Amino acid sequence: MSKHRSRTRVIGSKSDVETLRSLLSGVIDIVETNFSKSPTDQTSEELIIIAVDLDLLNHIEVCRRIITERPTANVLVWTDSYHATKYHNQLMRAGARGFCLTDSARETLIEAVQQVSEGLPFCDPAITALVKQSP
Repeated sequence: MSKHRSRTRVIGSKSDVETLRSLLSGVIDIVETNFSKSPTDQTSEELIIIAVDLDLLNHIEVCRRIITERPTANVLVWTDSYHATKYHNQLMRAGARGFCLTDSARETLIEAVQQVSEGLPFCDPAITALVKQSP
């Protein structure tokens, strides 16, 4: 598997940022971790990872704003199975290119980062199965 060095911003908690930094060490460079700023303040990221782990932030609106203000941005949603089934379709309509579960293997996350960084869609196979099961 070839490495894809991508400039990446993470929108999420400090713990999400540190977890992703550890999991993706040597694969991407997380250049912006200040999640208190507007999600569109930066100008040069190829990839933006939105860590959806709580219902405290309107992740759908954040995704929509990123895509509206930066149409070339590639958004990857990193989430748990509950939020994946709850928000998958809405986040897709808001412009997210990919989804990966927080408990998936590191290799799945790396594949998601590589695909979405190239502007290609990616859906963690476990999310696909979950979404098919939900009513």
